[in-house]
Amino acid sequence: MKTYSSDLMALLAAGVPCTRVDLFAIGPCQNGAFIYATNGKLPVTFGGNTYQPSQFGSWSRGEITVKIGLESNSCDLAVFADNQVPVYFPGTGNAALLMSGIKVGLLGDANVTICTLYNSDYLAGYSFPAVSGPTGGSLVETKFVGMVGPVPNVGITKASITVQDMMYLLNTQVPCRVIQASCSHTLYDVGCTLAAATFTKTGAVAALTYPYEFTTAAHIATASPAGTFAQGLLTWTSGANSGLTYCVQAWTPGGSSDVIVLDVQPIFPIAAGDAFQIREGCNKTFASCANLQPSSTAAYTNYGGQPDTPVPETAIGG
Repeated sequence: MKTYSSDLMALLAAGVPCTRVDLFAIGPCQNGAFIYATNGKLPVTFGGNTYQPSQFGSWSRGEITVKIGLESNSCDLAVFADNQVPVYFPGTGNAALLMSGIKVGLLGDANVTICTLYNSDYLAGYSFPAVSGPTGGSLVETKFVGMVGPVPNVGITKASITVQDMMYLLNTQVPCRVIQASCSHTLYDVGCTLAAATFTKTGAVAALTYPYEFTTAAHIATASPAGTFAQGLLTWTSGANSGLTYCVQAWTPGGSSDVIVLDVQPIFPIAAGDAFQIREGCNKTFASCANLQPSSTAAYTNYGGQPDTPVPETAIGG
């Protein structure tokens, strides 16, 4: 149940005209920065922070509804940043525009608090900064507390953001990490630790066998002794498919050339001489990890699965 200060109750009961402005506190973001914004015309000092009307773009919110029970509530935010006057994401200096920072995920899962300030003299004399109550913050009502969720739309000047309350955390999979034999990492991500460039080779098409199968102009040496390009990625660097990436279904090494089979037929026909980059794949087994890791013991540290986990059909008798 919400509680209101005596100052706010007295103001609302007085029936005098008052201004209502929203305050948005967002952070910490992925870079550790905070956004304090208001949809009012003047800066507002509240809780030791100054909420700016334009420094971080123009923010607004949708309707806030409250559902009884364990169902998560949400609120939609919108932020507009005029591209004629650059608005930068806080903490990046002049390196990243606000929309660019949102697009690359700098908001992350930042905490969000939405408050509303009720003030009868907000614009009186255009004072700076606007007051938030006779007693610090006594004219401020907390409307919504949550965290940044999906960002369904990010454009050049406007972004839409969904904020979900903390009940959303009840939807988190428990346990957070499933005990399984296969590796939970994505190949070449932070957990995997391998660098994609180290396992990427170049080649060219010699002859076409099928629309999705061809031989290479020369043998493509693997980056590791027992490595394989099966389940890897092939990106065309020349020809009609230049810039497109396909999965490698099979790779058969030969003496002077190799055979590569793609998972699907490329959009445009493959031609002799088309150049490509091919990256080694991984079947998420411990054996594959041991082949790819730079040392024989690195797989024991970096492998993201539990290879000795019994299969689900295995029963333990008592």
